[in-house]
Amino acid sequence: MLRVLKPGGGYAFAEHGLAPDAGVARWQHRLNRIQQYVAGGCNLDRRIDALVEASSLRIESIDRRYIPGLKTHGYVYVGAARKAE
Repeated sequence: MLRVLKPGGGYAFAEHGLAPDAGVARWQHRLNRIQQYVAGGCNLDRRIDALVEASSLRIESIDRRYIPGLKTHGYVYVGAARKAE
C-alpha cells in the first residue's frame, strides 16, 4: 500500500486475523495451513493491526470483533490508516 498511496493518502481495511482468545488462537494456528491451501493463501493467524503499523502507516481507527460464524474464521479487524505526509 505504501507504494501506491500518496502522502497523506488513506487506506481502509477489513481483514480476518488472529483472535485474542487463547483457545481460538490455538485453533487458528492449527488450521492456518489448511486455510492457505483452500483459500488461495489466505491466513487466519495474523495480527492485522501489527502488520499495518509495521508498514509505517498510522492507524486512525480500528475495531476488532467477532462476526457471526466460526470463531476461528470470524475475528475481524476493521479500520482506517493513513500514510505519513
